[in-house]
Amino acid sequence: MFFVFLKNFFFSLLYFLLITILLFVFSLDLFSQINIQDKDWSPHVNLKNINFLSYFNDKLFCFAPSGFYSLDLNDNSISKNFSSLNVKNLSFTSSIIAGNTLVLASKNGEIEIFSNGEKFIIDLNSPGENILIYSMSIYDKTLFVSSNLGLINVSLELNIVKEKYHYFGEKREKLIPKKSYVIDNKLFIITENGIYYYEFGNGNPL
Repeated sequence: MFFVFLKNFFFSLLYFLLITILLFVFSLDLFSQINIQDKDWSPHVNLKNINFLSYFNDKLFCFAPSGFYSLDLNDNSISKNFSSLNVKNLSFTSSIIAGNTLVLASKNGEIEIFSNGEKFIIDLNSPGENILIYSMSIYDKTLFVSSNLGLINVSLELNIVKEKYHYFGEKREKLIPKKSYVIDNKLFIITENGIYYYEFGNGNPL
């Protein structure tokens, strides 16, 4: 009888020790999981709130207000933000693609150019003035940026700002181009006062 008691006591003690050890290990694991540091947080992209799309290098880029993600059309893998594309900024307002060149316009007035495996960044802000980029268009190797500071001519060969246009038409009115389009060898700009166009090959634009 005493032997049976010792046997039951031994197994009860062993069971108690086993439960205690398991609870201790679980608490350590739980503590390690909730020990969150500032660097552990990453921005989340709302996949339902997409502003615009771009197709580049067999990837579909989806841009949201606070970030972006890409879908690789070869293996259907999804990447987001910096792991998706080597960018400086995360908030972009527009994009344009011509051949092997992708241009992204950011909210802070910079454009990021990706071409043939290289990357260039151009700051379009003027001293004392912050630019708002409305749209972009490309003709040949020239990028035209419509903004609150006028129409900006950027060379995609030299990656520099060549000229800025503020005055349009015969009356040389100072206007703000909201949109620009290249159609049939012509550059069209849309302003609050009307539509103006320039035919390429006629010397200096506008």
